Amino acid sequence: MSVYYQGDVKQLDKESIIEINHYINRANTVHELDPMNMDKFNIVLGTSQENHVHLTIMGILKESGLNAVYMQTNRQSQKIKNIMNQKITEISITNGRGFLIMECETSILDDLKLKKEFWEDWFYEYHKEGYLSQDYVLLKFIPKVIRVFI
Repeated sequence: MSVYYQGDVKQLDKESIIEINHYINRANTVHELDPMNMDKFNIVLGTSQENHVHLTIMGILKESGLNAVYMQTNRQSQKIKNIMNQKITEISITNGRGFLIMECETSILDDLKLKKEFWEDWFYEYHKEGYLSQDYVLLKFIPKVIRVFI
């Protein structure tokens, strides 16, 4: 165990921020938990849906860290519907040995410049028109409170 913390992101020391950002950046390169390979990560987004929490396996995008975590989604997705009804969401990242849970303020971004900047070729599977697709939006999560055991 190298970091154990529960509380406000603003209260983290510099060394912890560096290590947590490394953990987040490692997570954005892989998308599935494999019990046989503990270096792989599982990333889950939790949003409220009526009387329960809706959990979604997700992939986070480059440039993500404690300042902001980004993901792409379809404008018509259940995630968007849930987020529009709330401002706080949770992201959980685990590699099977440690975990990071971030309680985040969330916003939906539809800025063409940002959509182009964050575009990755694998998005074509979901957005055939590329970054100009009307269905393609970005989600921006700003971590406020975290629970960490890495």
